[in-house]
Amino acid sequence: MQRQRSVGIVSAAIPLLVLPLLASSCSTSDGSSSGAAFAWSTPTQVSAPQPNSNGAMARANVHGTGVYITNAVRQLTGLKWEFKAGDRGSVTTPAIQGSTVYFGQRGSVYAVDTGTGTKKWTRELDNQGTSAPAIVGDTVYVGVRDELYAISTDTGAVEWIFQPEEGSDDSPLNDPVVYDGTIYFGGWRNSYALDIETGTEKWKQELTSIIRSVPSVYNGTVYIGTLNLDGRHDSYLYALDSQTGQEKWKLKTRGQGIGGAVAVTDGIVYVSTYEDGLLALDATSGQEKWRYNPGLVAATAPAVAYGIVYITDQGTLYAVDAQTGKDKWRLHGSGGFSSDPVIADGIVYFGTTTAGIGVIFGGHPTGYVHAVDAQSGQELWKFSVEGGIAGSPAISVGTVYFGGGEGTLYAVR
Repeated sequence: MQRQRSVGIVSAAIPLLVLPLLASSCSTSDGSSSGAAFAWSTPTQVSAPQPNSNGAMARANVHGTGVYITNAVRQLTGLKWEFKAGDRGSVTTPAIQGSTVYFGQRGSVYAVDTGTGTKKWTRELDNQGTSAPAIVGDTVYVGVRDELYAISTDTGAVEWIFQPEEGSDDSPLNDPVVYDGTIYFGGWRNSYALDIETGTEKWKQELTSIIRSVPSVYNGTVYIGTLNLDGRHDSYLYALDSQTGQEKWKLKTRGQGIGGAVAVTDGIVYVSTYEDGLLALDATSGQEKWRYNPGLVAATAPAVAYGIVYITDQGTLYAVDAQTGKDKWRLHGSGGFSSDPVIADGIVYFGTTTAGIGVIFGGHPTGYVHAVDAQSGQELWKFSVEGGIAGSPAISVGTVYFGGGEGTLYAVR
């Protein structure tokens, strides 16, 4: 018997319910209810947006702040389209350039028309996991296991392939970031910088433990974190010279370390760790300014705008004052696993996946994409799909794009 999949919306403007959605609540640091929504203007904290940094790579820009400079979706009307890539394997965080959305799924890269949801091309690379893509000009860059590919955005043809040195054990390759003619990414143990035209290695720097972090580039420095999964290696946040790869400073973290991207803005590095919580550090020296840890379990990447740092943990969205590290408000959402938050035009978006007891008895996880007012913490709407949420949402021109855990890319507006 074929299982039927459904999608659902809860919106302040459209009282439609297809799937039962869990209630959410928002409280400020003193326990009171949050106020009415306030329409923020487009954030400008990335004071000089770098070329190809608006939505064309993981975390939206080279600074890792998760901010999309585009129109948001404040009132949801519903599903625009959905594209089924395959039955197995999660969809990566999508990247958008012009009228095309690019994403990876189980060893393949897809290019899909943003208006219609029809496939422009697909390129099969490897029957393994695929990184989120990064786009510059007419080339999309994506890592698959132990190779990084440069692919034509027009045709899907492979332009060049980079393979780490034999014996380096740098599989799999993580989400790349492109800035000023260089592509930065982490392997298993090494941080790399390649020429975007040729794939030639500019430098590599061996780090002390496992890399699962998306690099961020800010003021001549690459910031990248490491994980301590086996208990045998210390975990650090590294600041590397973007031209040479030489270490400027490093900060040791406790526990398993850092699994997500680093956000850098206004001379401050924000990074979420598994044991130390959310840290704010001086970008030049690495000196700690404050830390925030209300019992966080996960280490999702922070998003930063409007003087606020947003992080998620087990379905809850936290808003923290960027200068003081004090609580502003929390939104208790659907529970379960959480994606990294992103921001567009005064709204914070994040995904949650709830499993529950139904999975034990043959049920399936449910995923939700939440839209929350960035100032008040009021939830504006949430959209549900079966199979969970994979990666983070991406925003472009009044549409939210996000991947499902069962090989589907969704577009809602």
